[in-house]
Amino acid sequence: MIDKSDFRYIGSVFASRLVLALALLQGTVPAERQSDAIQQDIQAGRLRDARQKLQQAIRSSPQDAALWTRLGEVEVRLKDDQAAIAAFERVRSLTPGDARTYFNLGLLYMEQGNTGRALEMYSRGLKLDPEDEAANQNYALLLTQAGRPCEAVNPLQKLKGMKSADLPVRVSLIEAQLKCGNEEAGRRELDEFRQLPSVTVEDQIKLAQVLVQDHLVEAAESTLEYVVQASPDLAEAHANLGSLLLDKGDFEEAARQLGQAVQLAPTSAEYSMELAQVLLKAGQYPTALEFLKAVKDQFGTLPEYQYKLAWSYYGLGQVPQAAAQLEALAQQHPELDRAHYSLGNCYVALGQLEKAEMQYRKAIALDSNRGSYHSAIGQVLRKQGKVGEAIIELEKGLQLEPSDMESRVQLAICYQQRAELPKAERLLEAAVQKQPNLLNAHRVLAQVYYGEGKKAQGDRESDLVSKLDSEETRRRAQMMDSPAPQTFQ
Repeated sequence: MIDKSDFRYIGSVFASRLVLALALLQGTVPAERQSDAIQQDIQAGRLRDARQKLQQAIRSSPQDAALWTRLGEVEVRLKDDQAAIAAFERVRSLTPGDARTYFNLGLLYMEQGNTGRALEMYSRGLKLDPEDEAANQNYALLLTQAGRPCEAVNPLQKLKGMKSADLPVRVSLIEAQLKCGNEEAGRRELDEFRQLPSVTVEDQIKLAQVLVQDHLVEAAESTLEYVVQASPDLAEAHANLGSLLLDKGDFEEAARQLGQAVQLAPTSAEYSMELAQVLLKAGQYPTALEFLKAVKDQFGTLPEYQYKLAWSYYGLGQVPQAAAQLEALAQQHPELDRAHYSLGNCYVALGQLEKAEMQYRKAIALDSNRGSYHSAIGQVLRKQGKVGEAIIELEKGLQLEPSDMESRVQLAICYQQRAELPKAERLLEAAVQKQPNLLNAHRVLAQVYYGEGKKAQGDRESDLVSKLDSEETRRRAQMMDSPAPQTFQ
């Protein structure tokens, strides 16, 4: 499957200290202009002695740019970037027309993470020497990292002219064009990339990974479709395309691509589990269960397999079987927070609230940064009459996931139960503003308005509840039978 941190052309090539060292050597003052003693110290690695001698020479000749340049280079080798910057800033004041000094400063500021200053130095240096390869390369990287892809296009195009077969440059230019909204130019660069003799299938798959990471989904999809057509027997290409389509919600085509990947590589647990994921997300629970049973001998011992098997049982409404599967999984792998969380959901569906609470607490102990975990235990605590504890957990859940409107409704119900109606009203009004068709929010809001003596508002909400309830009834009648509870993951 696609690993979004697996490959970065731009980082693997550009973010290198080697570039800094090479650029600084370009600014080296010829040896004949240095005293023999300083030169001998540098060659012998006696850098602190060389620095001391250079500082003494500078006191005698403070306007000598060559001495300051040499001092800056020595400071770099001593890894004192701040002192090196001070030296090169002095060189810049003495020789403002030397592009190399700007590039050296740009690299040093870049190393320090001072992007604004680094960009300024590169920009000024490139006006003096617009064809410097390393400078254009690092300038493009900085602009990309700063979220300024449109400005990165020009230096990348220059690099492309200098290094037409360089794949990292081509990939970065494709990224910049697409991010800048230049879709036609981006597609043109993409087509040119594919036609390069040096480009392999693996390169194109890596390009797709980069594009996915940058949320350039359409370009990634077209790239993978091209690979699939050119190499129909390559399981990895089908699997990556299927994974991308799964993220897009195109379950049918995702299942087809992943099914092809499984046929081509039947021993791949990764591809089989991703195919099961597609089937489960698409609500194809009978098909998912049938497939999982078919591959049990190969993958039945994997925690991912056991989890997905429980999910398929749950989706079919076979909650006791799902709970039994998750109980075994949680016992074998107590470190899996989602196993505890999903087991808690099963216990809720079975009406075993105390058991559900215990599993949710285990999930939270393993990962306290998931809003859904706090919201789930908050709802269980409310049902058990522990309203104060429920409020604490629901508020934590909303802090972590502010867009969770159902948790907002549950928190409002808690305040309603404590007769804190204004708080409940504010929460519910915000919820229905975000999701106007949220039936439960309107239902509780009507009760809150009536409780506050706001009859007109309560009547309005009651009318909305009747309308939404009728629509929901019609929708359910049109849906295929799906007896499963709504929540598993």
